[in-house]
Amino acid sequence: MLHKYKFTLLKLTALLWTLFGFGFGLAYTSIIKDIKWIALLGLAFGLFWTFTLFKSLKFQGRNRYTCFKTLIYPPMKLKNLVAYTICVASLSMFSCKEEPKDSTTTEIEVKVVSDSIEDEILDTSDDPILLGKTKRSQLHDEPYSKWFTPTYDEYVVDTATVKVIGRKLRDAHLTIFMGSWCEDSQLQIPAMFKVLDQAGFNPNHYTLVTVSEEKDTPKGLEKGKNITFVPTVIVNMEGKEIGRIVEYPIESWEKDLEKIINGEPYKHAYEE
Repeated sequence: MLHKYKFTLLKLTALLWTLFGFGFGLAYTSIIKDIKWIALLGLAFGLFWTFTLFKSLKFQGRNRYTCFKTLIYPPMKLKNLVAYTICVASLSMFSCKEEPKDSTTTEIEVKVVSDSIEDEILDTSDDPILLGKTKRSQLHDEPYSKWFTPTYDEYVVDTATVKVIGRKLRDAHLTIFMGSWCEDSQLQIPAMFKVLDQAGFNPNHYTLVTVSEEKDTPKGLEKGKNITFVPTVIVNMEGKEIGRIVEYPIESWEKDLEKIINGEPYKHAYEE
């Protein structure tokens, strides 16, 4: 009976040490982010203790003190214990030294992605055009400011309508597809932005995407959006499209947006 008790207790302890080894490896991996070395280290740790614990089953017939001592730490020679400790420490230090390098690389990659939100290329006439997800501020720089600024300044906003739609419009999200090469976009987009500015529209509530003459982008941002003409302004409410203005508004930006956000019947210029 006593032998059975000792054997079961040893198996449970071996299991606990193994789980501790795996847990140690996983926890350390989540901090160090070095799966290759630390996960293997945790696995080796668990298997090492399991192996030495099962070797200790040979202690049958020893007294209770020896039994308890064996359960706390498996019997091993001092030189083996020192060697194993050095091995663990070396692997840990190696992994820690690799982390700053990985961290630096990650920072550089994030910075590159952030800086490449706006992509500028030359068209067949060697004129620069914007492609992809773009910041509005880019439109205020040369050469785009040549058409953006005067059109923005000249547009007269229907302030009465803007006051009516302002509150509801702030709950919407706009996805704006335009071409910096496109005359319709050059004419309509500055006017639209002036209306949004007058309405106090949150800049975080719109996404500006500039497309090529083929109406596409390097990252395929236009896919599934049915972009045939630009500009196309898609109005979303609670994640669902409730309307779109294509190429130009039917009445005006103010009136067309009012109809869309109020749920009134509205058809864009190319809708049958």
